Amino acid sequence: MNTVLNTWGWTIAYQGSYGDKVSIADMFANATGDYVMLAAARTGTMANPTMTFDVLAAALKTDVLTYTAFNQTTSTNGTNFYYNGSAMGFALGGDPINQGSLTQGTADVGVSHGEQRLSWNTSVAGGAYEPMGYTQSPNFVMPGYRSGNNAGSTDAFYSSFTRYVLTANAGPVAPSAITAPAPAGLALGIIGIGSLLGCGGFRRRKAAPAA
Repeated sequence: MNTVLNTWGWTIAYQGSYGDKVSIADMFANATGDYVMLAAARTGTMANPTMTFDVLAAALKTDVLTYTAFNQTTSTNGTNFYYNGSAMGFALGGDPINQGSLTQGTADVGVSHGEQRLSWNTSVAGGAYEPMGYTQSPNFVMPGYRSGNNAGSTDAFYSSFTRYVLTANAGPVAPSAITAPAPAGLALGIIGIGSLLGCGGFRRRKAAPAA
């Protein structure tokens, strides 16, 4: 986390439990930069900045918050983002998402590269479950559902994981790319925001231990 915040220059715009219900407006109110990062970490990580995010991905805010229909995605920076009234989040570029059935839309339950998936339950009206909420853009993020291969809708899960939205601008950052070393078995790297000036975008992986 220290690397993301202090080396790459990201700022936390929102953090909250996976058990929280929060409006989209409130979640992104402080995400004033051109770019946003969606991330998740085990609760308590901020008390120890040498710990890591569980999973994260970043792109232009306009791409992350672009409405996508059932099982459709916005492909950008090596990542498939999705955003509708059933769920929002991301999967590895090239991997499809699985939002259940047309009559029972859900968060993404896809299994391919599951450790690189993030999915948050969403809602249009903010009330009871909306089976076809995916037909509209969301207005609320609801409790649950997924941080990598960790998923659930129980109090135990809610208390174990925290959601993050981070924000940044490309302008003030030097154009040199900052690439974190990938852990064993994971080839993808994430490029710091400075690379947006020189390389045009981010790639995404599980975060490496902070420097």
